[in-house]
Amino acid sequence: MRLILHTAPGLDRLLWREVRALDPDASRLGSRLVGGRNSLLIVESDEPPALLRSRLAEDAYALAAESREISQGRKGLEQIARLAASARGWDDALRLHAEVTGGRGGRRTSSYRVVCRAQGERAYKRAEAAAAVARGLQPRLGRRWRLVAEGAQVEVWLTLIDSEAYLAVRLTTERQRHREKLAHLPA
Repeated sequence: MRLILHTAPGLDRLLWREVRALDPDASRLGSRLVGGRNSLLIVESDEPPALLRSRLAEDAYALAAESREISQGRKGLEQIARLAASARGWDDALRLHAEVTGGRGGRRTSSYRVVCRAQGERAYKRAEAAAAVARGLQPRLGRRWRLVAEGAQVEVWLTLIDSEAYLAVRLTTERQRHREKLAHLPA
């Protein structure tokens, strides 16, 4: 399964060493810097729960879909909705989320929220991109899922870096985080 691991800027090489110690068969697929605040390490691992023991990763996400061709114009919103609707890794990401958090994996009624962060210029706001993800996911989720602003059982994260998009399910919970959040920046 593909995972995104967040760490402090510049620590992605150390994080990669730690990942290899936790899962020697893991593959490094790339890394990105987002807003000068996070380094994202993208890895493939057959042992995702082992990687959650990382001391350097602040957060871990199961990658459900990605694209390198998202328009930065208004057309990008429809592309984001289609990316969410066709996310091949969605079911695996939900199963992994249920496994590592003790959740139900979408059985019965579940709540979710969409968080979007963006780097680079675009003709739409983060809130609009998050709404496009929710619009794309809704047909596959059905009535048993409800979109909430806070306190969701599942967090879906959309990371936009110029024309790249990464759609992922957050695996770490607030109690697993290493640092305190100082402030929330509104969308």
